[in-house]
Amino acid sequence: MSRNRASAVLSALVAMLAMTAGLLAFTTSPASATPRGPYPPPPPSLVVNKGVVKYGVTVKAKGSKYAKKEKVYITVYFKAKGSKKTKVVKTAKVYTDKNGKFSINVKMSKPGTVQIKATGKTSKKTATVMVYVLD
Repeated sequence: MSRNRASAVLSALVAMLAMTAGLLAFTTSPASATPRGPYPPPPPSLVVNKGVVKYGVTVKAKGSKYAKKEKVYITVYFKAKGSKKTKVVKTAKVYTDKNGKFSINVKMSKPGTVQIKATGKTSKKTATVMVYVLD
């Protein structure tokens, strides 16, 4: 084999090794199409500072895990003690903060059971919480 031919074969081998190393460097990296945040998204949360109260007390309801700056519809249902009928006693609209959180005060005016429901306009996420109102 001539010296020029041996040099050409050696150059071709070095070039082939360099291309293989380059390909391996790109294919061993993790995929960049990973989703942002947990999937599926966590359900919303709605809690009250007091679950059992006397009538006349104001309860603070706090919601979280909604979309940021989202409009949330609040519906308050009341069922009187000993009754089978439930009626809507309050509706309101609140906006979440940049973290998807909000709070609202609800006055408990009569003995019975109160259900507070929060539904996000864009996310369609819904959460409910119960408050028992005593005499």
